[in-house]
Amino acid sequence: LAQAQCQIFTTQFVLSGDMRATIFGLFASTAAGVTVLVTGATGQTGQAVYNELKAMPNVTVRGLVRNVTKAREFLKCDKCDQSEGIYVGDVTEPGTLEAPAHGVDSMVIAVGATPHCKLGFLDCTFPKGAGPKDINFIGMKNQFEALAKDDNPNVPFTSRRVVLMSSFETTMPDSIFDLAWKHSLFYLAQAEASLMASGLEFTIVQSGGLENGPAGEMEMVVGHDDVLPKGAGHSVRRADVARVLAEAAVGKEAAGLRFDLVAKKGTPNSPKDVLKAARMPWDTRGEATLI
Repeated sequence: LAQAQCQIFTTQFVLSGDMRATIFGLFASTAAGVTVLVTGATGQTGQAVYNELKAMPNVTVRGLVRNVTKAREFLKCDKCDQSEGIYVGDVTEPGTLEAPAHGVDSMVIAVGATPHCKLGFLDCTFPKGAGPKDINFIGMKNQFEALAKDDNPNVPFTSRRVVLMSSFETTMPDSIFDLAWKHSLFYLAQAEASLMASGLEFTIVQSGGLENGPAGEMEMVVGHDDVLPKGAGHSVRRADVARVLAEAAVGKEAAGLRFDLVAKKGTPNSPKDVLKAARMPWDTRGEATLI
Protein backbone atom coordinates (compact mmCIF):
# COMPACT_ATOMS: atom_id res chain seq x y z
CA LEU A 1 0.00 0.00 0.00
CA ALA A 2 1.13 3.52 -0.85
CA GLN A 3 2.18 4.76 2.58
CA ALA A 4 2.55 1.48 4.44
CA GLN A 5 5.45 0.75 6.75
CA CYS A 6 7.75 -1.70 5.07
CA GLN A 7 10.00 -4.53 6.02
CA ILE A 8 12.93 -5.41 3.81
CA PHE A 9 13.39 -9.04 2.90
CA THR A 10 16.47 -10.77 1.55
CA THR A 11 16.96 -11.20 -2.17
CA GLN A 12 16.51 -14.75 -3.42
CA PHE A 13 18.90 -15.86 -6.13
CA VAL A 14 17.99 -18.74 -8.42
CA LEU A 15 20.58 -20.26 -10.79
CA SER A 16 19.25 -22.02 -13.87
CA GLY A 17 21.54 -21.55 -16.87
CA ASP A 18 21.64 -17.78 -16.77
CA MET A 19 21.54 -16.34 -13.30
CA ARG A 20 18.11 -14.94 -12.46
CA ALA A 21 17.42 -12.79 -9.45
CA THR A 22 14.02 -12.71 -7.85
CA ILE A 23 13.77 -9.75 -5.55
CA PHE A 24 11.17 -9.98 -2.87
CA GLY A 25 11.47 -6.23 -2.34
CA LEU A 26 9.43 -4.31 0.14
CA PHE A 27 6.43 -5.88 1.77
CA ALA A 28 4.07 -3.92 3.97
CA SER A 29 3.54 -5.35 7.44
CA THR A 30 1.26 -2.76 8.98
CA ALA A 31 -1.08 -0.08 7.77
CA ALA A 32 0.08 3.50 8.25
CA GLY A 33 -2.01 6.32 6.89
CA VAL A 34 -4.10 3.95 4.76
CA THR A 35 -7.49 5.01 3.38
CA VAL A 36 -10.01 2.25 2.66
CA LEU A 37 -13.39 2.54 0.95
CA VAL A 38 -16.05 -0.04 1.86
CA THR A 39 -18.82 -0.28 -0.72
CA GLY A 40 -22.14 -1.67 0.40
CA ALA A 41 -21.28 -0.34 3.83
CA THR A 42 -24.81 -0.58 5.22
CA GLY A 43 -25.25 -4.21 4.23
CA GLN A 44 -24.70 -6.87 6.89
CA THR A 45 -21.21 -7.78 5.72
CA GLY A 46 -20.32 -4.22 4.77
CA GLN A 47 -21.21 -2.97 8.26
CA ALA A 48 -18.98 -5.59 9.83
CA VAL A 49 -16.04 -4.74 7.56
CA TYR A 50 -16.53 -1.01 8.16
CA ASN A 51 -16.46 -1.51 11.93
CA GLU A 52 -13.40 -3.77 11.77
CA LEU A 53 -11.48 -1.14 9.83
CA LYS A 54 -12.66 1.68 12.09
CA ALA A 55 -11.12 -0.17 15.03
CA MET A 56 -7.70 -0.37 13.32
CA PRO A 57 -5.10 2.31 14.09
CA ASN A 58 -3.97 4.63 11.31
CA VAL A 59 -6.76 3.60 8.95
CA THR A 60 -9.18 6.14 7.49
CA VAL A 61 -12.44 4.46 6.51
CA ARG A 62 -14.97 5.61 3.95
CA GLY A 63 -18.35 4.07 3.31
CA LEU A 64 -20.33 4.00 0.07
CA VAL A 65 -24.06 3.82 0.80
CA ARG A 66 -27.32 4.30 -1.05
CA ASN A 67 -29.34 5.48 1.91
CA VAL A 68 -28.23 8.10 4.45
CA THR A 69 -30.92 7.04 6.92
CA LYS A 70 -29.49 3.52 6.99
CA ALA A 71 -25.98 4.93 7.28
CA ARG A 72 -26.98 6.89 10.35
CA GLU A 73 -28.58 3.81 11.91
CA PHE A 74 -25.96 1.21 11.08
CA LEU A 75 -22.69 3.17 10.79
CA LYS A 76 -23.40 5.51 13.71
CA CYS A 77 -22.41 8.61 11.76
CA ASP A 78 -23.67 12.09 12.69
CA LYS A 79 -23.69 14.24 9.57
CA CYS A 80 -23.35 11.14 7.40
CA ASP A 81 -21.75 13.09 4.58
CA GLN A 82 -18.32 13.32 2.97
CA SER A 83 -16.90 15.16 5.98
CA GLU A 84 -17.37 11.88 7.88
CA GLY A 85 -16.31 9.69 4.98
CA ILE A 86 -19.85 8.72 4.00
CA TYR A 87 -20.62 8.90 0.29
CA VAL A 88 -23.95 8.29 -1.42
CA GLY A 89 -23.65 6.42 -4.69
CA ASP A 90 -24.95 3.66 -6.92
CA VAL A 91 -22.61 1.02 -8.34
CA THR A 92 -24.60 1.01 -11.58
CA GLU A 93 -23.87 4.72 -12.05
CA PRO A 94 -20.09 5.21 -12.59
CA GLY A 95 -20.21 8.96 -12.07
CA THR A 96 -21.27 8.50 -8.45
CA LEU A 97 -18.18 6.41 -7.70
CA GLU A 98 -15.47 8.91 -8.62
CA ALA A 99 -15.52 10.98 -5.43
CA PRO A 100 -15.58 8.09 -2.96
CA ALA A 101 -12.76 6.31 -4.82
CA HIS A 102 -10.55 9.39 -5.09
CA GLY A 103 -7.32 9.00 -3.15
CA VAL A 104 -8.08 5.66 -1.51
CA ASP A 105 -5.48 2.92 -1.15
CA SER A 106 -7.90 0.00 -0.99
CA MET A 107 -11.51 -0.72 -1.85
CA VAL A 108 -13.48 -3.50 -0.18
CA ILE A 109 -16.44 -4.51 -2.32
CA ALA A 110 -19.25 -5.91 -0.18
CA VAL A 111 -21.98 -5.40 -2.76
CA GLY A 112 -23.98 -8.12 -4.46
CA ALA A 113 -27.26 -8.68 -6.26
CA THR A 114 -29.91 -9.59 -3.68
CA PRO A 115 -32.57 -12.12 -4.71
CA HIS A 116 -36.11 -12.12 -3.41
CA CYS A 117 -37.11 -15.78 -3.14
CA LYS A 118 -40.47 -17.36 -2.39
CA LEU A 119 -39.32 -20.91 -1.62
CA GLY A 120 -36.05 -20.86 0.32
CA PHE A 121 -33.46 -20.16 -2.35
CA LEU A 122 -35.86 -21.07 -5.19
CA ASP A 123 -38.32 -19.06 -7.28
CA CYS A 124 -36.18 -15.93 -7.04
CA THR A 125 -36.52 -12.54 -8.68
CA PHE A 126 -34.44 -9.35 -8.64
CA PRO A 127 -35.46 -5.70 -8.73
CA LYS A 128 -35.36 -4.11 -12.18
CA GLY A 129 -31.91 -2.74 -12.88
CA ALA A 130 -30.39 -4.62 -9.93
CA GLY A 131 -30.11 -8.12 -11.34
CA PRO A 132 -27.03 -10.34 -11.33
CA LYS A 133 -25.53 -8.88 -14.52
CA ASP A 134 -26.29 -5.30 -13.40
CA ILE A 135 -24.66 -5.66 -9.97
CA ASN A 136 -22.41 -8.71 -9.95
CA PHE A 137 -20.71 -7.91 -13.24
CA ILE A 138 -21.27 -4.37 -14.55
CA GLY A 139 -21.54 -2.84 -11.06
CA MET A 140 -18.44 -4.67 -9.88
CA LYS A 141 -16.45 -3.44 -12.88
CA ASN A 142 -17.67 0.12 -12.32
CA GLN A 143 -16.29 0.04 -8.79
CA PHE A 144 -12.78 -1.13 -9.46
CA GLU A 145 -12.56 0.90 -12.64
CA ALA A 146 -13.29 4.01 -10.54
CA LEU A 147 -10.28 3.15 -8.40
CA ALA A 148 -8.11 2.37 -11.43
CA LYS A 149 -8.96 5.62 -13.20
CA ASP A 150 -8.50 7.88 -10.18
CA ASP A 151 -6.02 10.64 -11.02
CA ASN A 152 -4.60 11.11 -7.50
CA PRO A 153 -0.78 10.92 -7.88
CA ASN A 154 -0.29 10.27 -4.16
CA VAL A 155 -1.54 6.71 -4.53
CA PRO A 156 0.46 4.95 -7.28
CA PHE A 157 -1.62 2.72 -9.55
CA THR A 158 0.52 -0.30 -8.74
CA SER A 159 -0.32 -0.07 -5.03
CA ARG A 160 -4.10 0.28 -5.34
CA ARG A 161 -5.99 -2.78 -4.20
CA VAL A 162 -9.48 -4.18 -4.56
CA VAL A 163 -10.71 -6.73 -2.04
CA LEU A 164 -13.68 -8.46 -3.62
CA MET A 165 -16.13 -10.50 -1.64
CA SER A 166 -17.28 -13.18 -4.04
CA SER A 167 -18.88 -16.58 -3.53
CA PHE A 168 -18.11 -20.25 -3.32
CA GLU A 169 -19.12 -22.39 -6.36
CA THR A 170 -18.19 -19.92 -9.10
CA THR A 171 -16.48 -22.82 -10.89
CA MET A 172 -19.78 -24.72 -11.17
CA PRO A 173 -21.75 -23.35 -14.13
CA ASP A 174 -25.48 -24.04 -14.02
CA SER A 175 -25.36 -25.36 -10.47
CA ILE A 176 -28.64 -25.37 -8.57
CA PHE A 177 -27.69 -22.12 -6.84
CA ASP A 178 -26.48 -20.43 -10.02
CA LEU A 179 -29.69 -21.32 -11.83
CA ALA A 180 -31.94 -20.33 -8.92
CA TRP A 181 -30.18 -16.97 -8.62
CA LYS A 182 -30.33 -16.21 -12.35
CA HIS A 183 -26.64 -16.91 -12.96
CA SER A 184 -25.39 -14.73 -10.11
CA LEU A 185 -22.36 -16.97 -9.65
CA PHE A 186 -21.54 -16.91 -13.36
CA TYR A 187 -21.50 -13.11 -13.33
CA LEU A 188 -19.37 -13.04 -10.18
CA ALA A 189 -16.84 -15.23 -11.97
CA GLN A 190 -16.74 -12.73 -14.84
CA ALA A 191 -16.17 -9.90 -12.37
CA GLU A 192 -13.31 -11.83 -10.79
CA ALA A 193 -11.68 -12.34 -14.18
CA SER A 194 -12.05 -8.65 -15.04
CA LEU A 195 -10.50 -7.62 -11.74
CA MET A 196 -7.54 -9.97 -12.15
CA ALA A 197 -6.93 -8.52 -15.65
CA SER A 198 -7.23 -4.89 -14.49
CA GLY A 199 -3.65 -4.41 -13.33
CA LEU A 200 -4.81 -3.50 -9.82
CA GLU A 201 -3.70 -5.46 -6.80
CA PHE A 202 -6.48 -7.81 -5.81
CA THR A 203 -7.69 -10.18 -3.14
CA ILE A 204 -10.76 -12.29 -3.93
CA VAL A 205 -12.50 -14.01 -1.03
CA GLN A 206 -15.04 -16.60 -2.16
CA SER A 207 -17.08 -17.19 0.95
CA GLY A 208 -19.30 -20.12 1.73
CA GLY A 209 -22.82 -19.67 3.01
CA LEU A 210 -22.91 -16.79 5.49
CA GLU A 211 -24.04 -17.42 9.05
CA ASN A 212 -24.57 -15.08 11.97
CA GLY A 213 -22.66 -15.41 15.21
CA PRO A 214 -19.62 -14.00 17.00
CA ALA A 215 -16.24 -13.89 15.31
CA GLY A 216 -13.25 -15.84 16.55
CA GLU A 217 -15.03 -19.03 17.68
CA MET A 218 -14.54 -21.22 14.60
CA GLU A 219 -11.54 -22.42 12.64
CA MET A 220 -11.55 -20.74 9.25
CA VAL A 221 -10.57 -23.04 6.38
CA VAL A 222 -9.37 -22.12 2.91
CA GLY A 223 -9.54 -23.95 -0.39
CA HIS A 224 -9.21 -23.18 -4.08
CA ASP A 225 -11.52 -23.66 -7.04
CA ASP A 226 -14.30 -25.10 -4.86
CA VAL A 227 -12.07 -27.89 -3.53
CA LEU A 228 -11.95 -27.86 0.26
CA PRO A 229 -9.95 -29.89 2.79
CA LYS A 230 -11.62 -32.94 4.28
CA GLY A 231 -13.86 -32.08 7.21
CA ALA A 232 -14.53 -28.49 6.16
CA GLY A 233 -18.10 -27.29 6.07
CA HIS A 234 -19.76 -25.14 3.44
CA SER A 235 -20.56 -22.14 5.61
CA VAL A 236 -18.68 -19.45 7.51
CA ARG A 237 -19.65 -16.75 9.96
CA ARG A 238 -20.16 -13.34 8.43
CA ALA A 239 -18.19 -11.72 11.26
CA ASP A 240 -15.15 -13.88 10.46
CA VAL A 241 -15.38 -13.08 6.75
CA ALA A 242 -15.43 -9.38 7.66
CA ARG A 243 -12.23 -9.78 9.66
CA VAL A 244 -10.49 -11.41 6.69
CA LEU A 245 -11.72 -8.75 4.25
CA ALA A 246 -10.52 -5.97 6.54
CA GLU A 247 -7.08 -7.53 6.99
CA ALA A 248 -6.82 -8.08 3.24
CA ALA A 249 -7.43 -4.36 2.68
CA VAL A 250 -4.39 -3.31 4.72
CA GLY A 251 -2.00 -6.28 4.65
CA LYS A 252 0.51 -6.54 1.83
CA GLU A 253 0.62 -10.31 2.19
CA ALA A 254 -2.92 -10.50 0.79
CA ALA A 255 -2.06 -9.27 -2.71
CA GLY A 256 -2.81 -11.66 -5.56
CA LEU A 257 -4.85 -14.16 -3.56
CA ARG A 258 -8.09 -15.81 -4.68
CA PHE A 259 -9.50 -18.45 -2.36
CA ASP A 260 -12.56 -20.13 -0.90
CA LEU A 261 -13.35 -19.44 2.75
CA VAL A 262 -15.46 -21.67 4.99
CA ALA A 263 -15.22 -22.82 8.60
CA LYS A 264 -15.34 -25.83 10.89
CA LYS A 265 -15.21 -26.56 14.59
CA GLY A 266 -11.62 -26.38 15.74
CA THR A 267 -8.98 -24.02 16.99
CA PRO A 268 -9.88 -20.42 16.08
CA ASN A 269 -7.34 -18.79 13.79
CA SER A 270 -6.56 -15.23 12.80
CA PRO A 271 -7.17 -13.43 9.48
CA LYS A 272 -3.41 -13.32 8.94
CA ASP A 273 -3.28 -17.10 9.37
CA VAL A 274 -6.02 -17.42 6.77
CA LEU A 275 -4.26 -15.22 4.24
CA LYS A 276 -1.02 -17.14 4.66
CA ALA A 277 -2.85 -20.46 4.25
CA ALA A 278 -4.49 -19.14 1.09
CA ARG A 279 -1.18 -18.92 -0.76
CA MET A 280 -0.39 -21.49 -3.39
CA PRO A 281 2.37 -23.97 -2.49
CA TRP A 282 4.86 -22.18 -4.72
CA ASP A 283 4.13 -18.76 -3.22
CA THR A 284 7.05 -18.17 -0.84
CA ARG A 285 6.71 -14.43 -0.29
CA GLY A 286 8.29 -13.27 2.92
CA GLU A 287 10.60 -16.25 3.17
CA ALA A 288 14.26 -15.19 2.97
CA THR A 289 16.09 -17.99 1.20
CA LEU A 290 19.37 -18.21 -0.72
CA ILE A 291 19.41 -21.06 -3.23
